[in-house]
Amino acid sequence: MATRDLDPFAPNAAAPAAPLARTAGLTLTEQLAGHFAERIRQRLLSPGARLPSVRDCAQRHGVSPHTVVAAYDQLLKDFGGTHEEL
Repeated sequence: MATRDLDPFAPNAAAPAAPLARTAGLTLTEQLAGHFAERIRQRLLSPGARLPSVRDCAQRHGVSPHTVVAAYDQLLKDFGGTHEEL
């Protein structure tokens, strides 16, 4: 399967992304980080692919920019890299 850069918000046809839920057992940060982590694991996001800007991601998901920064920080911790690479 070829690795390709897709819109990180576009749902995967095989497993559509669920919207963030404020009543879920996970924090919004954990849900958002998990959303992107799953796309990385499924190779829907290539190494070095740019993630959406903090502002764009926050607006699309209806969360605070601080939540997005925390989610991106979690991705860095889990997958390595730098903010510039996100």
